[in-house]
Amino acid sequence: MSANGRYVKVATRFWTDEKIINIDPETKVLYLYCLSSPHSNMAGFYRLPKAYIQADLGISKEQLDKGFNKLLDKGLVKYCERTSVILITNYFKYNSIQNKNQAKGAANRTSELPKNSLIKDYINAINTYASNYKKVLMKGLPKEFIQEFGNTDTDTDTDTDTDTESDTEGKIDDFDFESFFEENQKQLEPFLNRMSKGVVLNACKISMKANKPMAYCRTVLSDWQEKGIESVDDLQKASKDNDDPDCNYKWKDFFIDFDKYKE
Repeated sequence: MSANGRYVKVATRFWTDEKIINIDPETKVLYLYCLSSPHSNMAGFYRLPKAYIQADLGISKEQLDKGFNKLLDKGLVKYCERTSVILITNYFKYNSIQNKNQAKGAANRTSELPKNSLIKDYINAINTYASNYKKVLMKGLPKEFIQEFGNTDTDTDTDTDTDTESDTEGKIDDFDFESFFEENQKQLEPFLNRMSKGVVLNACKISMKANKPMAYCRTVLSDWQEKGIESVDDLQKASKDNDDPDCNYKWKDFFIDFDKYKE
């Protein structure tokens, strides 16, 4: 997969699921496309004009309508015709939110959506599959829906989410820096063209403790670029050789297992 790709989980039981097993192959492909579309996001709730589907899959309007109606009938997807927004109803079931930082990323994406008719369905999906992160995920919805469904500040968080901001500031490993990387790949593309993915991921990791992670990450990468760092090997050597007392990042801030990200 390209460095600019985003990973989506498809459970092996997908093929034997009671809602999937009896539908035709073309509709299965259509559903897989909706799950892994290049236009999708980490909430499974995104804008997907039907013309995009036709162009990406190379199918006619009649073929699309036939398969799409089957997905709607089985409740696998919901669709707002007015705004071209789609909801994969059980997306969080197989692509679960792992931590608060990931929930924030999902909320950022849903906050960009136009007003649509699927908000209540999305809230139902949150309640069913991501209730531990409801408070954060709800922040990505229009205020009127937050007010209608009550004060989310009273919702129960996971153990990791009960930390105060000051407590979590230094816990770099608690943040999902890989999700941060996925959510900001477009901004990181100029560096990915000159550096390996492993180098950029390391910059993301040590930037998680900053007040403005993206700005800090760009500054770090620019610094490394000037020093000619292109690979994880380059970075490993530079980190071990770094005795500068004013440097904000040290060897301990990087990956424990460098070999995992070596090209």
